[in-house]
Amino acid sequence: MTHVRLLFASPDVRRIDGSHGTWFVSALVEEQLCRLVADARTIDAIAGELAAVTEDATVVHVSRTDRGGTVEAFRSVTSSRPLYYLTGSDGQVVITDHYRNALAQLDVNERTTSRRAVADHLLFRSPVAPTTYVEAVRQLGRGELLRWDGGRADWSRELVDQLSAAADCEPATARDRIDESLSDIVDGAVTSTTRTMFSGGVDSTLLHSYRDESAPATHLAVDSPEFDRGTGAFEEASSALDVDPEQVSIRESAFREHLERTVDALGQPPRYNQTVFTDAGFRSLDRGRYLNGHGADALFGLQGLKGARIADWLGATVPLLDSVASVAPGQVPDSVTALQRRREQLRAPVSTPGSLAQDLASAIHPEAVAAILDSAIVTERVNRRTEYGHRRAELTADSRFARQVESGHLVDFLADDGVSQWRQIGATHGQLVVAPFRSRRLARCALSVPPDRRYVRGVDDLPDLQPKYLLKSLLAERLPSYPTGCRKGDGSLPIRRYVESGPLSDVFDRYRPPTFVPPSARHRHVDSFGPLTWPLLTFAVWRARVRDEPELPPVPGTEDHVIRLPRDPPSPVPDGQRPGA
Repeated sequence: MTHVRLLFASPDVRRIDGSHGTWFVSALVEEQLCRLVADARTIDAIAGELAAVTEDATVVHVSRTDRGGTVEAFRSVTSSRPLYYLTGSDGQVVITDHYRNALAQLDVNERTTSRRAVADHLLFRSPVAPTTYVEAVRQLGRGELLRWDGGRADWSRELVDQLSAAADCEPATARDRIDESLSDIVDGAVTSTTRTMFSGGVDSTLLHSYRDESAPATHLAVDSPEFDRGTGAFEEASSALDVDPEQVSIRESAFREHLERTVDALGQPPRYNQTVFTDAGFRSLDRGRYLNGHGADALFGLQGLKGARIADWLGATVPLLDSVASVAPGQVPDSVTALQRRREQLRAPVSTPGSLAQDLASAIHPEAVAAILDSAIVTERVNRRTEYGHRRAELTADSRFARQVESGHLVDFLADDGVSQWRQIGATHGQLVVAPFRSRRLARCALSVPPDRRYVRGVDDLPDLQPKYLLKSLLAERLPSYPTGCRKGDGSLPIRRYVESGPLSDVFDRYRPPTFVPPSARHRHVDSFGPLTWPLLTFAVWRARVRDEPELPPVPGTEDHVIRLPRDPPSPVPDGQRPGA
């Protein structure tokens, strides 16, 4: 007798007891998907139909067979929803949507961390699927179908869902498609009480422009003066939309305590420092849905493209600018140096650490990581992450610049797990994060534009080389009073000051630095602030508070379903109703 344990922390998971087993569905748009699975025999049998009915979804299916039962799980290719799988210390087969719940099924001596996970954490701030921070726990990659066969008691994974473009189109046509898609998705996935996570930037302002005037919004902040410098766009956007967002601010002095609570809530190190005040905000807010703009940059334009576009156009003339720079005043020499750096990045293969694609996909520091581990594992993990992204999307670039920017953006979009962390934080506090830019429909809109004009304008549009121009032009059309050319603060926190003289100055006194850091690297990253200080301190806090904690409790409010295989047919439960509801 095998026991399958399904642990769902997200409040939107829907159980369906069908003719051929039990289904668990979580989806941005769920009605068509639920109708499809209700009478299906297996996920495998409907794999070819899933792309048409999944915007951002996961599906889990448990069925009885003569050989002892099967478990299947599917994660759509753009999904913000995570799934983790393992065999627990008690022998149960476990699938869950929250990492802390996965670790809670393991005895502390079984929670070991691999060298691959360490390298991924230092390079990308999160492991590349199927790797996770603990070897016994695996994560289902985007677009993958997972199978567990009770007869053989083993796991297998297969890539069954890939991202393809809608029909090729010019940027103006794509903007109309984006407009229509956002309108439909916001109308379908957002209720009158859903709160927009509002920063005043292009993404959250554009999302909120599709809502009624009375729709609520929330602004999360910290009282650090450096953070306040980026709030000008917030005031402008609030005025343009005539909205007065509820403001939730945390004290800088309590940042370490908030970091500790964030790690406890996630069960893993936070990828972004902003995740800390997101968790603090969720703790003080009402339960419900929260509209989030994550994913827009990776689809429509990351920072750093202007210099790369100019360097590509100048080509071989960039080195000739040295002579000009040597006699030029002001910031010209620095600008020439930046162009030379971009030129070298453009010439590097996309899968190498020094390429523009890798610089866009994640702000990695390969030399620093190689000094702690070695260059071979850095190369291996960068290649692995690039391969992960490339296998899941249709790449169409036909020029050097286009290849670099398309690869970097798609790898960032498909391999990043920042939004799944925010979903897990929300679930810990009974909230649901809705992310329209993680939908298949918006991703296909982006891919429909040729990559050399997808993220930044072409040569005919000089001097306007702003990234994300498709969203900015759409917002200017919808909200003419919004200053789309105004630079918004990026929301980053002054972590260096926090470590050197602020609330994180004693973190390595309270939490032992990771043992994989050699003495030669301690001064640069532990005793002082360096490029790897943030991932090292978050790892240290996580190791002490979560990985090595013998009494790790599950996430409060988790729905716990234990199914015995083989088993009798389930008792009827009305579609969409939770057991015991």
